Amino acid sequence: LMVAEIGRKPSDRVLHDRESYSLAAGFALGCICLGQGSDAPGLADLQLDTWLLRYILGGPEMPLPGVATREAQRQESTCQLWEPEGINTCVTAPAGCIALALVFLRTNCEAVASRVAIPQNLFHLEQLRPDFALLRIVAKSLILWDQIEPTNEWVDRQTPAFLSKLPTSGADIDWLLVTQTKANLAAGACLALGLRFAGSSNEAVKDLLIARLLGFRDAARSDAHVALMASKPSPDDVDAITLETCQSTVALALEMVMAG
Repeated sequence: LMVAEIGRKPSDRVLHDRESYSLAAGFALGCICLGQGSDAPGLADLQLDTWLLRYILGGPEMPLPGVATREAQRQESTCQLWEPEGINTCVTAPAGCIALALVFLRTNCEAVASRVAIPQNLFHLEQLRPDFALLRIVAKSLILWDQIEPTNEWVDRQTPAFLSKLPTSGADIDWLLVTQTKANLAAGACLALGLRFAGSSNEAVKDLLIARLLGFRDAARSDAHVALMASKPSPDDVDAITLETCQSTVALALEMVMAG
């Protein structure tokens, strides 16, 4: 039932706040199946990982399992909003990431983690929202729990190498996308560290997060309009909204580490 609710279609009764509704269903599914993976008794035939990956990556809809199919058939449609065939990842991707991270929490399942990895080329990166990149890196890190390292090198490895090697001239590059993605990946890695070392007061993690927090605070904020930043080769400037969001994320991670 929770699998169906993540991708619930809009109706006259459920039209507004669909993202929040989907995210709540994702948390519920993750808590129900917390750390069980896909091979737990009673879950193997549900294809949870396949469905959640479809919610994250998009594509045509799949047949829902059991009671979820009957519930979906009873859902009403709406004449106020039209959506094309397939899955609307703008609604389902955050919920899918959260649910997948919780279901496979600490399982160290490389096969599932590799499916939510960050694209390794610019063409595929353009199909990924920067804020969703943050969620993906958190989900991947929570799945590969034992591979999280409290070092700057580990944080830097979460950003694909090609993003640091892009030419600043002679190429049609969306620099706004690039800078936002790099900032969100760094913030997502810091959030994963906060979750991994929550309540530990680990000095190495604390120092790392403080340095990253100050880095976001002191980073150059572009004064250009965001529409101009997309075409202007300014790989070192990030828009203020992205920086403030990432700064708040790292501050939250630091609070979790030092809690208690």
